[in-house]
Amino acid sequence: MTAKAKTQDLSEFYGIYNTMFQFVEDKYGDEELKKYWEFIGEKYYGWLIEDIKKRGTKAIEDYWLSTTENDDIVYELKTDPDRFELKIDSCSAIGFIKKSAHDKLFHKYCQHCRVVNSKIAELSGLEYRVDYDQDKGKCTHVFSK
Repeated sequence: MTAKAKTQDLSEFYGIYNTMFQFVEDKYGDEELKKYWEFIGEKYYGWLIEDIKKRGTKAIEDYWLSTTENDDIVYELKTDPDRFELKIDSCSAIGFIKKSAHDKLFHKYCQHCRVVNSKIAELSGLEYRVDYDQDKGKCTHVFSK
């Protein structure tokens, strides 16, 4: 499945995230970077956590589909009431950063997904796991009861 035609190109934010993650790690260290990602999971996604508590994995599915409307991404989605599985075959963020003449891919870029989503799952009562290959821009995310 691929996303619809973009109505607005937001891909430059991938480069901003990439640079910011490197900056935080360089200036404050790995533990502070992890705390920053956990903060994002808890505070920025607080609304999603509450929605998951009400609607289960359907809330994650709806959020995910809304975020890919304007994204160049290749993925497969499998859902049921107790499980959300997302397999990404071509990550738009990794692709954008690797093509950028200005950015070097942060060596832990994909780790932010693990930390942020783990916090979301923890606070919403779900289990979460991810397997990823950052070099290939491929990953599989699973949220389940």
